[in-house]
Amino acid sequence: MLTSNGDDFGDLVVGRAGVVGFSLANPAGARISALRAEILLPPGVTLADRRSTVSDGVGWVCTAKEGEGSVSCGLDELLPGATTTAVVPVDVSPALVDHVVPATIHVSGPGMKDLEIVQDLHVTAQGMGARFVAAGGFAVTEVGAPVLHCAAHLTGCSQVAAGATTGSARNNNAWSMVAVDERGTGTTSSSAVLRLPAGSQVVSARLYWAGRCASDPRKVRIQPPGTGAFAPAGRAEDADLDRSGTDYQASIDVTAVVAAHGAGEWAVADVCATPGTGRYGGWALVVVHTDPAADDLVVLFDGYAPVLSPAAPRTFTVAGRAGASARVGAVAWEGDAGSAGDRLLFDDVPLTPRTWSPTGPPRAGSAGNAFDSTATGSRYVNSLGVDVKAFEGARFATSRATVTATTTGDQYFVGALTVSTPLGTTASP
Repeated sequence: MLTSNGDDFGDLVVGRAGVVGFSLANPAGARISALRAEILLPPGVTLADRRSTVSDGVGWVCTAKEGEGSVSCGLDELLPGATTTAVVPVDVSPALVDHVVPATIHVSGPGMKDLEIVQDLHVTAQGMGARFVAAGGFAVTEVGAPVLHCAAHLTGCSQVAAGATTGSARNNNAWSMVAVDERGTGTTSSSAVLRLPAGSQVVSARLYWAGRCASDPRKVRIQPPGTGAFAPAGRAEDADLDRSGTDYQASIDVTAVVAAHGAGEWAVADVCATPGTGRYGGWALVVVHTDPAADDLVVLFDGYAPVLSPAAPRTFTVAGRAGASARVGAVAWEGDAGSAGDRLLFDDVPLTPRTWSPTGPPRAGSAGNAFDSTATGSRYVNSLGVDVKAFEGARFATSRATVTATTTGDQYFVGALTVSTPLGTTASP
């Protein structure tokens, strides 16, 4: 019997990437051919013209029906024991803010009983939307590096980079931050090592970068492992850009180049980040890839959320599988290793960050200092204002959870969240 999940992928956020989708499983029995799915979207929710998501790679093809408010999807076959997820990118009207509207999905195929899945879509004015979804046999990895740091010749800077200092010297606020130029580009450049399971394939890669910049920061270059030259990460007009004053985050899809070159040391150049006391700047690469050891639903959420005071925490809705453990990853900017009190809560439970060292294994950090300048894959134990890492200890009570970024003084910006949970299916009536 075909089984299904409506698959809640979190909130739809006005002006951000969002998705609607569903999972189907054929736990036993015969091959099912010529599957059809009709997604009936509510007024104000439309199929987006962008490549922000894909299905799990088994061949769903979806197209909008002009003037009918629906999307038609087809799949050639679903083999016994196989699971498939269809995901379509959508845009949402501001008129639906603070509303819950239904999407109805009809699934049919030769020789099978038709299925109907009803999914509630929650629409908000701000938060994080689902940028990419993959299900079954996938995992996610985040790496990154700073492009501003303390001047290496200054007393104490090498100890800071190695994570060997204490107190306020661990914060970018204690230093006149200068440009990092590892690759000799004459601007900013730094590198991070991306590790992937042997034989894995990259299905999504998105580059994020941030800092303080008064001009247009959307042009950056990327250098794959083993190559001698940088190339544009993409067209500036294809990059998403968010600002809070002169602080910003930009991002762009780099799936093709990362899939072509895979694991190794990646470098990014030309990130606009103004030097000075207390400044920050860096980049992150978020990669979804196949993993034979995983059977996870992986969702990349992104947005831009300044967390600037104890009175103004930021809360996001994420989705997964009820009762399942979860791996949470984050990209954030301006966090300080020497300033505790910033926490990342998963349904009010503080998450414990994983630290990073280029010369040793990761270990558990402090749940009371969630954003402690850990840039996984970089040359730095303390990146002075760049956080790209995973957290421990999350579990879904239901299919939705709230992730809340709080502070008692440290100011920082959350840019992206990744959530992975083991798959499970529920039989349709």
